[in-house]
Amino acid sequence: MQEKFRVDVQGVGETIWVSNALRFDTEAEAEAYARDLFARWMGMQAWRVVPESTPERQPVDPEPEDNQDEIDRSIAEHEQAIFDNPDPAYGP
Repeated sequence: MQEKFRVDVQGVGETIWVSNALRFDTEAEAEAYARDLFARWMGMQAWRVVPESTPERQPVDPEPEDNQDEIDRSIAEHEQAIFDNPDPAYGP
């Protein structure tokens, strides 16, 4: 059986990785969820995708991998999707 993936997040000012009960069949599915969550949740400082066997509540590395380019791209994609598909409740 293939191992599943989970998304760990770091809340603003937090020093440990936390996650919820969601598990994903592929790393790509987990990454898509993480990007979407990051675009919606302002209390999130960082995210990572890990195999579900990774111990939970690990300390955040004080020098994390730089995924700022990926974060910026995710935000830009989310903003473009909102622009391309505006919510009719907020406009004419």
